[in-house]
This record gives sequence, structure tokens and C-alpha cells, in this order.
Amino acid sequence: MHIFLRSQNLYPVDVEDGTVSDLKDILEAKEGISAEEQILYHGGNQLQDDEDITDCLVDGATVDVTVRLLGGNAKFMVP
Repeated sequence: MHIFLRSQNLYPVDVEDGTVSDLKDILEAKEGISAEEQILYHGGNQLQDDEDITDCLVDGATVDVTVRLLGGNAKFMVP
């Protein structure tokens, strides 16, 4: 199966089987973005790490990659 990973760049990837987690590992090797920080989407739906690629994607699919943002309410103490 031939798919595309779209982050800052577009990467063509040939895969026969595997999981979404495997796609994250491929992108980590190409861009250096930690697999734990990646969120993958296809057709507006978030892909789960344990999903089989063949169950959630079709040949020629484009997978959008976003990165988790650090955030939260920082609390500062003033003496």
C-alpha cells in the first residue's frame, strides 16, 4: 500500500502491514518528531496507535500529522 504522511513535508511511504504506531516511528526517523508527540489523522478522524494500517487506510491515503502542544495553567508564586 502506498500512502502519504503530511507534516511540514509530504513523505510517500510504502507499507504492507503494521500499525499506526509504526507510521509514527517512520516519521520520527524522517523528521525527528518524537512518536509520543505525534497525532495522526485521516479523513478528520484521529488514528489510534494500535490500529492496523490496512483497517484504517486505503491505498493512496494522505495522513495528516500534528504535534501535541505543551500547555496548561502555569502557577507562579510571588514572594
